[in-house]
Amino acid sequence: MFTEATAVTPDGRITAQDLGLWHDDQIEPLQRITRFIRAQGAVAGIQLAHAGRKASTYRP
Repeated sequence: MFTEATAVTPDGRITAQDLGLWHDDQIEPLQRITRFIRAQGAVAGIQLAHAGRKASTYRP
């Protein structure tokens, strides 16, 4: 099971609400999700992403 596109820097998000993994504080919440996925017998994966020139952190 894969998570959604996960931004690797705050300014590389596709939208302001994107899942992110650029700070240590973001690890524990993702670990909780991973533990749940494993408990269901599945393997967790993550799609790392950077939106490049299309990045936007502006709220709609």
